[in-house]
Amino acid sequence: VKSQTTFMSNDILDLTVDFIYETPQRLRIRIYDTMKKRFEVPLDVPVVGKKADMTDYEVKAVQKPFAILVTRKSTGVTL
Repeated sequence: VKSQTTFMSNDILDLTVDFIYETPQRLRIRIYDTMKKRFEVPLDVPVVGKKADMTDYEVKAVQKPFAILVTRKSTGVTL
């Protein structure tokens, strides 16, 4: 949650970030306004029933400044 607005007139002060660990090689990240319903393009995407037990990526989220770092464990490459 941001504590103050910036020069942008339509700042979103409260974001939600979903990390969905779909498969060992696939991570889905959704970032959206917590207060407003979001429109999603009606695309067919794979539906995953349960979280992947083991993954080939490491996810680090930093709140301030906001950042998401995804690193592939097998190669050490930041994606």
